[in-house]
Order: sequence, then C-alpha cells, then structure tokens
Amino acid sequence: MFENKVVLILGVGEGIGKAITYSFAKNGAKVFFASRQKNRAEKLERELKKINKNVTFLPADCSVENDVLKIKDQIINKEKKIDILIINTGKWVSKILEEHTNEDFEQLVNSNFKVHFLVYKHFASIFKSQKSGLIFAVVGMFGPRLLPQNQAVYNATKAACVALSKSFAQELAPFCVKLFIINPGQTPHKLKSKTPQISLETDSVMLLTSAPEDIALFIEKIASFSEIYSTGSVFEIAGITSSTIF
Repeated sequence: MFENKVVLILGVGEGIGKAITYSFAKNGAKVFFASRQKNRAEKLERELKKINKNVTFLPADCSVENDVLKIKDQIINKEKKIDILIINTGKWVSKILEEHTNEDFEQLVNSNFKVHFLVYKHFASIFKSQKSGLIFAVVGMFGPRLLPQNQAVYNATKAACVALSKSFAQELAPFCVKLFIINPGQTPHKLKSKTPQISLETDSVMLLTSAPEDIALFIEKIASFSEIYSTGSVFEIAGITSSTIF
C-alpha cells in the first residue's frame, strides 16, 4: 500500500508510536523512526526488519535542535524526500499548578510543544520544495478538551501544539502539503499507569479509549485517502475500534 513511500515517525517507544511504525512497515513503506529509548528501539528495528528490510532506527531526542537537523540530513541524503511525517512525542505530568517544578515545566514544553516547533521549522523547506507530502501531529484530545484536574500545564502545552499545527497547516497549504491533527484519547495502558487522580466514574471522557493498533490503522487510512480531507483537520478518535474505521 505504501511501497516507495518514505515515512518518518518521531517519538517511538511503546504504545501508539510503536503501533504506527509497525503499521507502515508491514505495508511496505521505507520507514525511519526516531526514539530516545535506544535499547527498546534497536529491538523494535530487529523485529521489523524481519518483515521489511527498509526500516531504520535513528537515535535522537527531538527536543534538541541538532538532533532534528541530523535526522533531516540523514533522510534527505539517503532518500531525497519525505512522503509522510508523523510526530508522536509527548509527556504527561499530573500535578496541581503550584507543585510543578521548573524541570516539570520544561519537560512538558519540550516534549509537547518544542518538538513540533523544531520539526516544523526545519522540515518545512523539504515539504515546500517537494510540493507534496503529509504531516500528522499526534497531540491528544485533552488539549482542546481540558483534563478535569491537576493538568494545567499539560493542557496548556497540548492546546498550544494544536494552535501551532493548525497555523502551520495554513502556511503549507499553497504548496499542496497537508497537515492533520490526531487527537486520540487514552490508550488502555496509560489509563492503568498514569491516571490515579482522575475519577473514571465521573469523568466520562476518560472512558473513551482505543488500542494503539486501532489509532495506527486510523492514521494509515487517513494517509490513504488524504485527498478528501482538508488540511488542518482535527480528528478526535477516542473510542474507535478497528471495526468502526471506514
């Protein structure tokens, strides 16, 4: 389905990023994926090469500008193009505002906002010169939909990322490049490990979950039928399953 397409996925650890990488690899794309988690990423690369030899792990911290530039140079030097870019970085810290440390703040801004800024800034010229391509920003539905408690800084960084992405989509539009914002709800493993302070009984929005594999399939389908969607479109996909996707 994606043979000869060059796909770059940023922020691949467990969950959604890993599922997206698997999805494009098994569909024949030339896949490059970046992660800070070297041992886990190298294991994933070995697994994926069994089904697709054109899979390459790029060790990187995408909140560091030099790492972003290195990724850009590596791919362009080898492939001369990028057809699909997917940004899946993010961090969650749950605290009331006055308990946030400066380190908490910097980590949230770096993972949830700065990565997108750096990637958009340095990859814009590639997509504009190609006059083609798709960008997916995997943000999360809790930027526009504020999480109910202890999430002020997290909410702010996610909302800022959505605003940045929508604005950048308009800048890319004259160059036939589309940017889509994907807002998944919680994946099941995150609900179990990271939301002890949120009442699942009272906050019904938190009950809208999807497996990472279903979110990956949704992105795959949007990439396959991108011509029917407007750039800057926001897709809230919490609660989907593979049986309800297209």
